[in-house]
Amino acid sequence: MVSFEASAFPDGPSTQSLDYDRCINEPYVEVLEGMDNKKARKYEAVRWVMVFVIGVTVGLVGLFVEFFVHLFTKIKFSVVGDSIEKCTDKGCLSLSLLELLTFNMVFVFIASVLVLIE
Repeated sequence: MVSFEASAFPDGPSTQSLDYDRCINEPYVEVLEGMDNKKARKYEAVRWVMVFVIGVTVGLVGLFVEFFVHLFTKIKFSVVGDSIEKCTDKGCLSLSLLELLTFNMVFVFIASVLVLIE
């Protein structure tokens, strides 16, 4: 348990927050006071439109990711399933498992490269 001494926060607990609440955020209030009513409304409208665009973009990225995850999963299991059916009689089941490992490692490698690029 961490205890704070009184000398660590001389102004009390109010200095510990970052004051992100819009209605009491001093720089935001100063910006709004410098604007007339029409400009402030336009500013708020543009702000909400940007929030909407960001939300739609995030949703579309999620849809894109889900679609391709399902597509690549179907491809992977169809290829590996066909290999298992062919190799069951021949006794080469280890090759099917190596195909599955290769599919998984390729996707891990691609993801790792994308993380390194960023």
